[in-house]
Amino acid sequence: MFTLNGIRRQADLQERGIRPWVGTTEINRGTIISGFNNKPQISARLTLHKSGPSVALKGFMLPFLIASKHDILPKAIKSSWEMMETVLKSNAEWNTGFVLHPGQSHHQNASMGTDIPVAEVNNGICYILVCVVYRDQFDRSHKTQDCFRVIPDLQTIDVRFEVVPAYQMAD
Repeated sequence: MFTLNGIRRQADLQERGIRPWVGTTEINRGTIISGFNNKPQISARLTLHKSGPSVALKGFMLPFLIASKHDILPKAIKSSWEMMETVLKSNAEWNTGFVLHPGQSHHQNASMGTDIPVAEVNNGICYILVCVVYRDQFDRSHKTQDCFRVIPDLQTIDVRFEVVPAYQMAD
C-alpha cells in the first residue's frame, strides 16, 4: 500500500508539472455605465494568460460583479461558482470556449451589472470575480478564480482594478 501511494503521489506531481495554468493577468478599460433601469454596469476588458507547457482546452470564463462588503464576500463567491456550475451543466457537451497554447492570451470584453446604487459603486464596495474553467490534455477539468476590487475614479466614469490576493485560487 505504501508503494502504491508513493507512485500515485509521484504521478500527481509529474502531471501538475505538465498541465496548463490559466489566470486573469489584467483587467483594463473599465468604465461605469448606466444600464437597464439606471442600474450601474461595469464594462471592462479582461485578459487571460496561459502558462505551463501544455494546451488549455474548452476554456470558459465568466466574470461576476459582486456588490458586497468584505465580510460577506466568501458567500457571494460561493454563489457565483454555483451559477457558473449551472451554466456549464446547461451545455452538457461543453464544446465551446477558448483554446490557449503555451504563452498565449485570450481577451474578452465583459459588461457586468448590479442592483446596488451608483453611490455604493463609487464607494468601492464592488468586486469582480473571474471564474475560469478549462480542460487539460487528459480531459480533466481545472478551475481558476481571480478576484479584483473595483476602484472608481470619482472625477470620470473610469475604474481601475486591484487584485484581492486572499481570494485568488487555482486547483
